[in-house]
Amino acid sequence: MYAKCGSIEKARELFDRMSQRDVISWNAMIAGYVQNGFVEKALETFKQMQLAGVKRNYATFASILPACAQKGALEHGMDIHRSITEGGFLSDVVVASALVDMYAKCGSIHKACQLFDKMPQKNVISWNAMIAGYAQNGFCEDALKIFELMKNYGTYPDIKWAGGVRLKW
Repeated sequence: MYAKCGSIEKARELFDRMSQRDVISWNAMIAGYVQNGFVEKALETFKQMQLAGVKRNYATFASILPACAQKGALEHGMDIHRSITEGGFLSDVVVASALVDMYAKCGSIHKACQLFDKMPQKNVISWNAMIAGYAQNGFCEDALKIFELMKNYGTYPDIKWAGGVRLKW
């Protein structure tokens, strides 16, 4: 709760006082750091979690990948990708979408596209990650094409208002 409200220091104090930390408490701390812009602390906490021998889960990977994306830490993201693959977490649409987003934001749009194309299931988050990835890397035509493809596949944007105008899909 503290981290969600922006009191990351209080969250860390509470975390440090815990006699036992489970995957949920570690994930909450990592996510709190990322949400509050402390990506270095998130990456450090992720490493501490690994050293403590805590088994990572889907939420762990979905929480740490945005830190790699914000920092542009492609090498670190690639290491995490290997862990995801080895752990069998790549089939999760949220984790796979976070990977697509991380690769795109780190400038590896080709890798993002490869992952996106291999995803057995896509949701609006997956499509948005790919659209934004293309746009952020200067491939605006591809962003528009994939936006149309998204609609053809029956997935529609989750934003109902843009610039004060109601959008109709």
